Amino acid sequence: MKRKTAAATLALLLVSSSPALAWDPLRQRAAPPVAPRQPDPAPLIAPPPGVYYVTDTYVADVVTSTGPLTTYSTTTVHQSTGSYARVLETVGTGAASAFDGRAFNGRRTLGDGRSVAGTYYEELIPPLHAA
Repeated sequence: MKRKTAAATLALLLVSSSPALAWDPLRQRAAPPVAPRQPDPAPLIAPPPGVYYVTDTYVADVVTSTGPLTTYSTTTVHQSTGSYARVLETVGTGAASAFDGRAFNGRRTLGDGRSVAGTYYEELIPPLHAA
C-alpha cells in the first residue's frame, strides 16, 4: 500500500510540474561590436634577406605528454610588434649551442638530460625617426 501511495504521489508531482520561468536581462542586448582585424602594415623599405617582420609574440612553453611521447612547443599570440628578427641558429635535440643559457626562456631538457631542439632568433628594433 505504501509503495502504491508513493508511486501515485510521484506520478502526480511529475504530471503537475512545470518548467521554471526565468528572465534573462542580457537576452535583448546585442553582442558588442567586434573591431575588424587590421592587416599587418607593409614595411616602407623591404628588409634585407634573412630578416622578417615579427607578427607573433611568445607567450609560454607548452609540454604535452601522451604515453612515451612528449611534445615541446610554444604558445604565441598574433600581434605586430613593430620589430624585425633573424634566425641566429637552429639546434637539434641534444646538440650544444653558443646561445644556451643566454635566452630569456632557456631550453627545455629531456628526461635523459639532452636539450630539446629549437631555434634562436635575434630581435631587431628599427630606430625611431623624428618627424
